Amino acid sequence: MAFLAGQKVSAADLNALSPPTSVTAGSSGYANTTSTSYGTLSGDPGVAFTAPASGKVDVHIRAAMVGEAAGIGSQASFIVRTGSSVGSGTTVVAAADDNSIGMIGTDDVEAGQSTLVTGLTPGNSYNVQMVYKRRGASSAGGFARRRITVKPTF
Repeated sequence: MAFLAGQKVSAADLNALSPPTSVTAGSSGYANTTSTSYGTLSGDPGVAFTAPASGKVDVHIRAAMVGEAAGIGSQASFIVRTGSSVGSGTTVVAAADDNSIGMIGTDDVEAGQSTLVTGLTPGNSYNVQMVYKRRGASSAGGFARRRITVKPTF
């Protein structure tokens, strides 16, 4: 595709030159936490990506969750940071209950959700990582079959 001097170029035009691709990471192992604040666990899935021309990506998280005692729950969210090293860099999007999946009880629940992240600088490197916390009084919240996907959007 060739562009002419003075021609307006859209994000779709730029992405047509080098279409952005989705990136995914996962962990099938079981891990738990007793923390009531978001934090990392062993085997955390995370990915590095380059922001598309639109500056927007969909971040999709999925996990199987269980409370290890009655009245205990599990909650998972994500953090977006600058740079290509997963778990490092300046936080761009902090973990938040509004961007999370969660449950309370001892029945295994699988859940997933997507969040549109905007305002990224096109062409810059970012990384995203899942984080977790326990909901409820004591005991632990457990997580398995964790997966995170970043999909560029227009």
